[in-house]
Amino acid sequence: MKNIYLVLTVALLSLVLISCSKTDDSVTSGISVSSNSVGIKKAQTRTSIELTCSSTWNAYIQGSCSWASISPQYGTGNGTISISSTVNNTGAKRHCTITINSGTSTQTVEVVQTYY
Repeated sequence: MKNIYLVLTVALLSLVLISCSKTDDSVTSGISVSSNSVGIKKAQTRTSIELTCSSTWNAYIQGSCSWASISPQYGTGNGTISISSTVNNTGAKRHCTITINSGTSTQTVEVVQTYY
């Protein structure tokens, strides 16, 4: 009888230890965009990219890019990111990069605005 209690105790303790083992709770999400390169004409002030994602995401423009903005800057699931720009009267192409993150996945979108 004593052996049965010992075996049951060991079995129960083993189940408790197994159920309390450490798991990786980090979220890895896939993310994709409709295009990794977007062209904007001189006078065009708005365009967009489609985003496919199964989790939360955030987007930002890298570096100093005062002529462009994006909206929204974060979300959950699939969506559309609008890219707004000012008219290009500089006489040169303008470039900026949008970075979109979700979990450990990252996508970048190169934005180029012409001057003609």
